[in-house]
Amino acid sequence: MKKPVCLNIEHEILLHDYLEAIDIYIEDVTSTKEKYEDFLEISDIIIEHHNNYQSNNLGQANYSDFMSIIPTHFSCMVNGYLTGLENKRNRSKVRLYKHVISEKSYELIEDMSKLQTIYE
Repeated sequence: MKKPVCLNIEHEILLHDYLEAIDIYIEDVTSTKEKYEDFLEISDIIIEHHNNYQSNNLGQANYSDFMSIIPTHFSCMVNGYLTGLENKRNRSKVRLYKHVISEKSYELIEDMSKLQTIYE
């Protein structure tokens, strides 16, 4: 998975912990390496969008838009991905992961709202 651009060390830690948790959940519930690679490919597209938004637009764009790209896009992507993986055998685990990831997304947005904007 690509590394996201971060505003400061706190932002970097928050994003790292969030993305690592998602990666662990997805890898656990994904049955084939090919499907997991699909997940990583889409993850990289989201992170690339986040990185390009920051480098190209942050000066004139809305700061909160930049800060919410990863949690909102990942939350949507993961919910769709997990819905596609759900079957009778893994239903309870998939639904639990959907809930946990959604909660982690909300927590991340709240934690990031308290960050300073300078990289230290």
